[in-house]
Formats: sequence, C-alpha cells, structure tokens
Amino acid sequence: MFPPVDDHVLENNPDFARLYRTLTTSILNPDGTSRRSKESKENEAIRKRRHKQHTDQHRLQAAKQHLLERAIATASPADQSRRVPGSRAPSGSHDPTHADHAESLVDLLLALPPLLDTTSPIPPDSAALLLRSKPLSDLATLAPSLAALVSSHLHAAALDLTLLTHHPASPSTAPRHIPALEHDYASLRDRLASSRATLLSARLRAAAALTRLLHVHAETLAQLSPEAAAALRAYGAHLRDAKVRGAERVRNLQRELREYGVDADDGGGSAKERMMREMAKAHEEIGRQVDEVTLDLERLHTGQ
Repeated sequence: MFPPVDDHVLENNPDFARLYRTLTTSILNPDGTSRRSKESKENEAIRKRRHKQHTDQHRLQAAKQHLLERAIATASPADQSRRVPGSRAPSGSHDPTHADHAESLVDLLLALPPLLDTTSPIPPDSAALLLRSKPLSDLATLAPSLAALVSSHLHAAALDLTLLTHHPASPSTAPRHIPALEHDYASLRDRLASSRATLLSARLRAAAALTRLLHVHAETLAQLSPEAAAALRAYGAHLRDAKVRGAERVRNLQRELREYGVDADDGGGSAKERMMREMAKAHEEIGRQVDEVTLDLERLHTGQ
C-alpha cells in the first residue's frame, strides 16, 4: 500500500501532486509493484525480434551483394551459352546489343569488380575518371546485356548446386529443385554440424580410452620391481633377436632351395620341384628299406 499523503500537502505542492498521481495511476499498482514489468518484457521481446529481423535483413542484403559481386567478377560472355536442356534462357540473352557490344561488355566486366570491392576502394578521382571513360560511360547501353549475362551466370551456378544436392536428378529436371536450395543447404548444414559433433564425441572417447590405457600402463610399471622390468626388457630384446634370426634362417633356406632349382615362391608347381620331391620320397623309402635289411641282418647274426 502507498503511504497516505495529506490532501493539504498535495494542494500546496502541485509538482509533487502530479508526480504522486502519475506514480499511483500509471506506474505503480496499489500494492507497490510496477505496472510496466509485463509491458517491459513484451517490449524487450519485440525489440529483440526487431533486432533479429534487422540483422537477418542486413545479412541477406550483404549475401545478395556478395553474390552479385562474385557473379560480375567471374562471369564471361561464354556463360550465356551454358543452357540446361529443357530450360528457358533468361530474357535478353539474345539482345542484339549484347552481340554488337561484346568487346565493350568484356571491358565492363573487367572494370566493374574493382569499383565494387569495398575492401580496397578506389580513390574518388580515379573512380570519377573511370566513370567518364568507356566502357563505364556506356553503362546505360550495356546494362541489359550485363543483366542478362549476370542472370545467366547465377542461373548456371544454381543449377550446379542443384545437381550436387540432388545427384540422381537429370539436367532437364534440375531447374525444378532450384527453389529448394535454401532448404537443402540448411539440411546439409545441420547434418554437417551433427557429424562434427559425433566426430568430436568419438575423439573425446578415444582420448579418454587412451588416457585410461596410459594410466594402467603407468600403474603396471609402478608395480614391477626394477629387476622384473629389466628382465622383461631383456626378454623383449631376446624375442626381437629371435625373430630376426628366424627371418634370416628362412631366407637362407629359400636360397638353398633355389640352388637346387626349387622356387619357394611359385607354390611348388614347377616340374623340377616335383621331381625333387619325388626323389626325396624315393630316398626316404630306400633309407627305410636299408634300415629293415640292417635289422634283419642283425637278427641273423644274433641267431647264429
């Protein structure tokens, strides 16, 4: 509740009376809370929404300006010949002025990008001189051809993007997907952000697993005595040395086999190798028979 104010005080202080009346009727509620709290929140929301709209509009305008600058900087008269089957060429692409002033149009395409570049502006005197000289002095005459050329270039770029985002689409149906490029780009951007988040999560898990592995390795090393660690290192060195000796022994055996005409790398399919294998089997059989005869002779001598 407001503190009571004597009417005599209000009558003798008209300025205070106006302030008191404003406070009690427009600004504060009878319980002393602000009447404008809700309105302030609504106004703040409206202000933020307007600021976002203004920012989006500014970004859209900047994007359009950038696209036009890039189109003018990269366009060439040959771009108008790029047509997709079944699509209609932009109006003005057959303007006779374009054919008559093709050379002036090329000069105009070379002269415009420096004038449009805001990062390194041309001095005013130089800009005025360029505007008074050809081809910029004929800009009004060349404007239809320039507009048709830039439109054709932007249309071709949009078709290229459409073919990338709708890969199975045929060139004849690609123009139908141009209006959906904004949605396609947003979807690709969302998928890219999701993939990046997934990759980052996987990297974090890998880093955590590596940290745990290093921790376990450090604990294992801490639990081993110096003598055990030295023995393990010596055993590892022995295993590496044995591996080297084994590989060297295999190479020596392969070299000996090649000296006998047996190539260990051809899978044993050569005729000479088959002959050597048969000779080895025959030698083994003869040795077995000799052993049997020797045993029989020993038994005969024993029986006598």
